[in-house]
Amino acid sequence: GGEGGEESLEQGAMIICEVGGRPTREDRSFVSNELDAIAQRVRDSLSHDLSATSMQVVSAINRVMFDELGFKGNEGEYYDPKNSFLTEVLRRRMGIPITLALVYVCVAERLGLRVQGVNAPSHFLLRVRDSGGAPGGDNVYFIDVFNKGKVLSLEGVRALLSSIGWPAYGRLHLPECPPRGFFARMLRNLTSVYQAAGATSSFILCLSQLFEVVRATDGESVEHYSQQIDEYRWTSKARILNP
Repeated sequence: GGEGGEESLEQGAMIICEVGGRPTREDRSFVSNELDAIAQRVRDSLSHDLSATSMQVVSAINRVMFDELGFKGNEGEYYDPKNSFLTEVLRRRMGIPITLALVYVCVAERLGLRVQGVNAPSHFLLRVRDSGGAPGGDNVYFIDVFNKGKVLSLEGVRALLSSIGWPAYGRLHLPECPPRGFFARMLRNLTSVYQAAGATSSFILCLSQLFEVVRATDGESVEHYSQQIDEYRWTSKARILNP
C-alpha cells in the first residue's frame, strides 16, 4: 500500500492477521464496516457542530470508542497474540496500545482528522494538533489510548513516562511513527509472544514478515533478523529430526 493513509494501515494490519490464520473475505469486510460504523457514530454525535475543532473530534472519538463501545487495554492478558490482530481487537474491543492506536487512527482519518502515532519510551501514544488553539501557539496534544484516550500535554507525557520508570530529567524524544513503524512494532510484539510460548512456526512467520517490513524501512539493518530466521529454521528442523 501507499506510505500514508488509513487504508495502508488497515491493509497492513490485515496482512499481520494472517499469522493467526488467513483472514476471510468476511473478516476483511467486517473490519472495514466496523471502522466505518465507529466513525459514523462519532460523526452523528457531532452533527450539530459542523465546525468542530480537532480536540472536539478527539473528545467525540473518546466518548464513542471508550465510553459507549467499551474499547479498553487488555491489561489482564497483555501478551495474548489476539491483542495484535485487528479482527480480534475490533471483535473483543480490547487490545494493546499499538492496536488500539491503529483503530483510533483509522477512525480519525475517516473523519478527516490527522492523528499521528508517536514512539514514546516504553509506551505508544498519538499526537494531534489543536485546530482551535491560538494561532502560532504550540497547540500539540497527545492521546493515551491505553488509558481511555486521555489527552495529555507534553508535560503530561513527561509525568506519565516518569511514572513507568523513564527518567524525568532526560531529553524527551517523541519521533513520529509511520505505518511501517506500526507494523514493525506489532510484529515485534508477536515475535516475543511466540518465542516465549515456543510456537516456532508462528515465530518464524512473524520474523519473516518483520524482516520484510524492516528491509523496506530506511536506516534499519535487517542482518539481525536474517540471522535469527536462519538460526530458528535450523533449530526447528533439528527439533523435527530429533523429536
